[in-house]
Amino acid sequence: MTKGAGEFTVTCVACPVGCEVTVSGGDEVRGNRCDRGREYALLEHRDPRRILTSTVRTTCPDLPLLPVRTDRPIPKRLLFEAAKLLATECISPPVKAGDVVVRDILGTGASAVATDDLF
Repeated sequence: MTKGAGEFTVTCVACPVGCEVTVSGGDEVRGNRCDRGREYALLEHRDPRRILTSTVRTTCPDLPLLPVRTDRPIPKRLLFEAAKLLATECISPPVKAGDVVVRDILGTGASAVATDDLF
């Protein structure tokens, strides 16, 4: 990801091609080979989002940390704050993979879901 004089360039990951897409002058997009690349570059420029993968503490001595991830991307600017929030959580068994561990993280609408079982 680079930002030049009024330009923003990113490698698109919306499809396997991996185009170098440049956004300039607001909504002017070039370098994309498909519409998905245009949408990806505009979103990445305006409001980049990522899936957060982390862990939460458990009360289980055999598995002190349970892996979790957000069920949808959250704003990139909130990743560290969301990770700090998850670090304060402690859960008890039983938990199945896919169960919601924390709802609506920082008002984003995204939930942290377990990616493993805890029994």
